[in-house]
Amino acid sequence: MTSALNADEDIEQVRQALEGYIETWNSGRVSGLRRFWDLQHPEPVYVAEEQEALSGWSAIEAYWAALDGLKVRVTAGVLQLSTLTPDVILAHYPMHWRIEFDAHPHWTRPIGGHVRVSVIFAQRPEGWKILHYIEAPLAPAVQVRKWLEKDAGPG
Repeated sequence: MTSALNADEDIEQVRQALEGYIETWNSGRVSGLRRFWDLQHPEPVYVAEEQEALSGWSAIEAYWAALDGLKVRVTAGVLQLSTLTPDVILAHYPMHWRIEFDAHPHWTRPIGGHVRVSVIFAQRPEGWKILHYIEAPLAPAVQVRKWLEKDAGPG
């Protein structure tokens, strides 16, 4: 069983791992995200908001490789961490992403959006590693309501 002191240390280690994860996104070397994952886990799951869920290393690594070199900016909001078991921590936070394409037939200007992220970390001998990652956008009706409220201005 993890002591309270170790639990605080574990939470801090997961927080630092997520900071590194976001820095890697922002570096333009998205394939570098693999170092934050448990590469021994046989069935990792990665759910990006823009496509079907990816399961397994070949699919996830192909997704990351396709994003290498893009101008991506990711920022995280307030991070919430919950210890599920002594060796499993759930992280969730709001995230804003912005991407700029050098040459794309449809996206000539940067695009971006807001999602909610949920990540499951497991403690391994080499540190806290990701097993499961999900980006969940708001429902379209909620997004439209927020846009309309924002566009209405302050009264």
